[in-house]
Amino acid sequence: MDEMLRYHLPESPAAFLTKDDFARIQKRRGAHLPHWTANAAVYHVIFRLHDSIPQTILAELAAERERLRHKLSQPGNRLTAHERRILGLQYSEMVDRYLDAGHGSCRLKDARIADLVANALTFFEGSRYTLFAWCVMPNHVHVVVQPIGNHTLPDILHSWKSYSSKLANRMLGATGKFWREEYFDRILRDDEELGRTIEYVFENPGKVGFSSWRWRGKKE
Repeated sequence: MDEMLRYHLPESPAAFLTKDDFARIQKRRGAHLPHWTANAAVYHVIFRLHDSIPQTILAELAAERERLRHKLSQPGNRLTAHERRILGLQYSEMVDRYLDAGHGSCRLKDARIADLVANALTFFEGSRYTLFAWCVMPNHVHVVVQPIGNHTLPDILHSWKSYSSKLANRMLGATGKFWREEYFDRILRDDEELGRTIEYVFENPGKVGFSSWRWRGKKE
């Protein structure tokens, strides 16, 4: 059996979607980024510590985001869904490279804090969401997740971040913002992309030299 089929989801007309499927996708504006949501969709999500990207790099990313937005909004733009997806992936991969460089306080390298975040991610697995893969990196977190029932991705993210930030600040004797408000999310389209993303998330620590990193998991 193909290795990717281990991650096959129960059949659902909304399980895998493209950005052109407007009948089932809702668009909303976050603090800085647009988000696409749909019932039963599977997402790759990245959220990060508040100080994980320097202001100079944030300015570069904002300029790149504006360039992509301008390109996509041009009159007569005939980019296909695949081409738009490639542009989005290029942007998210650029962000991921900056995060993997290890900027900021990297408070998630503290085993106590990494354990706290890992426990928050896995606590409601199977009841509020299906967690296909996750990884707590020194300054950011990857998850591959599918909300269950009436639970929404924004609510799930809020629960993880609110709970963990309060306890982490208490453990560290710190105050102020812990997580960056905004997060990056992408709807996965098919089993192949799901399997590929699961492996990417699970193998992320090794990519930056953490060969025995234990704060990660994937659904077998």
